[in-house]
Amino acid sequence: MTTIQEVLAKDPLSTSDAELKKMEGLEHFENYLPALVPDLWPRVLSVFARSAPLKYWSPQVLDAALTVLETDKARTIKALSEWRSRIGVGFDYLLRPAPTEAYEESYSTSAAQDLLRLANEFHPEYLRRCEHIFSNLIVLYWAILKRGDVKAKFDVASAVSRIRSTQHDVLLTGYDEKIRNASAHGEVVFRGMGIRYGN
Repeated sequence: MTTIQEVLAKDPLSTSDAELKKMEGLEHFENYLPALVPDLWPRVLSVFARSAPLKYWSPQVLDAALTVLETDKARTIKALSEWRSRIGVGFDYLLRPAPTEAYEESYSTSAAQDLLRLANEFHPEYLRRCEHIFSNLIVLYWAILKRGDVKAKFDVASAVSRIRSTQHDVLLTGYDEKIRNASAHGEVVFRGMGIRYGN
């Protein structure tokens, strides 16, 4: 009996796509992978080279993240083990498609349609990313960088403060507490041609 994997291995479209994914993954991540990495890894990483919004990542942020993760590998493993549920939820939401992903055009503050899209689609999506992705992934870096044991009561504000105090601000790129709080508490006000977040 022939398996699905054997059928796909002989399909020219499937093998071409696998080769393209491998090339894209290596093009973007070869500096982060060992020389003799199995083909599977660049193919898996290709999603971060071809799919919006995942393709919008920063090498500086990745370098900073790796620096934190690799400084004390035993502490990193302990933090991963302790916070695995939250980290898993963060990755689950990160890889879950959102309706706003297909929209990459700029918006105009003078167009009512664009303001409606901003208020009804992008602000809730930003809040989802803050609550379900950022706060569930930043916990790992906070746990590694904090004093004492990796296990403690977590809250985003103190995590952000700790990360800033250890000069790892680049890990906070894209997170704005003022916009997050205003979106969460209904304090986004559209005035004329501007937007006000909070009081």
